[in-house]
Amino acid sequence: MQKNKNVTRKEIIEEFVKEAKLSKAGASTYYQLIKAKHNQ
Repeated sequence: MQKNKNVTRKEIIEEFVKEAKLSKAGASTYYQLIKAKHNQ
């Protein structure tokens, strides 16, 4: 999804919840961790 710049943060979190069975809070945290790692 990261390669597609038109995907929103909300859409990515919804996919984490749906596909990885994470809670919304967990998905948000996971998103932030990945984004921080990617921006290094």
